[in-house]
Amino acid sequence: MADGTVPPTPPESRRPRRSAGQSVVTTSSPGKKSGKAGVRRGERPQRGIQSAEMACRILKAIASFDGEITLSALSAHLGMLPGNVHRYLASLQFEGFVKQERASGEYDLGPAALALGTRAMRRLDNQEVAFQETRALSKEIDASVWLSVWTENIPVVVAVHDRGAIGPLTARLGTRVRATYSAQGRVFLAYREQALTDAMWKLEYDKDEPPRSEGQVLDLPRFQKLLQTIRERGGLSRVRGDMTKGISAMASPVFDMWGNVIFVVTAVGHTHELNVGWGSKTAVELVKTTKRISEKLGFTGHVRIPQGAA
Repeated sequence: MADGTVPPTPPESRRPRRSAGQSVVTTSSPGKKSGKAGVRRGERPQRGIQSAEMACRILKAIASFDGEITLSALSAHLGMLPGNVHRYLASLQFEGFVKQERASGEYDLGPAALALGTRAMRRLDNQEVAFQETRALSKEIDASVWLSVWTENIPVVVAVHDRGAIGPLTARLGTRVRATYSAQGRVFLAYREQALTDAMWKLEYDKDEPPRSEGQVLDLPRFQKLLQTIRERGGLSRVRGDMTKGISAMASPVFDMWGNVIFVVTAVGHTHELNVGWGSKTAVELVKTTKRISEKLGFTGHVRIPQGAA
């Protein structure tokens, strides 16, 4: 000012004081929008806090590893300098989201992160999430879609979205499907112990009609090779008239937060109507749907394959 006095600081520019460990909550000015409403996951809002985003990236990175991780390995994974990563880890550790083992100095998720994840899982109805997504898939590909779980060593259908009659394969809730004959059964078995898969093969191979793939009878070595191929495709499996003449099916797995197969989603239809080629719309939309469900259930991308899997 002209008289030499210092003008008072406007109230909105003053920084609130805080004690150690206390966070500061700020609000946007009236009439100003903080960003677009309904920002989708993965899209950057108009305004955000980069340090918060980086802290989330670090937590996701730690969660993606199977167990504890060193600072150097974490830094390499993130493409950041160890000193920068360490500062974030110190803050996350202070808040309980990260813990450091005294003996090894390695890092892992802390009790606050585990509690947060547990509460999120309690609020999540896994089957309802899968039901809504598979219903949308059925409309998208205009085909019948089934949702199955593995129980008592056999796939059981727990949701059905029918799009037109498919004759003898019209399923109902509770329908049990042969494990080695069906697309969904083969997906489940691809992620089970070899002792179980071999036992299921023997049980069903001894029937009048042994399981087939692309018209070829599956002896045990061929069956084990088929399961390996399914895993190499990320869990995608198909049958074309193998179980019922004139009926095709394609199946893909849904993984939970621990990397286990919790559901299998299967598209079913007449062979002349349902394209189950590996690059078909059926395959693309099916994989997109199961990946989306898996992400909603907390899957981090690390599949659990039991030791000795076929």
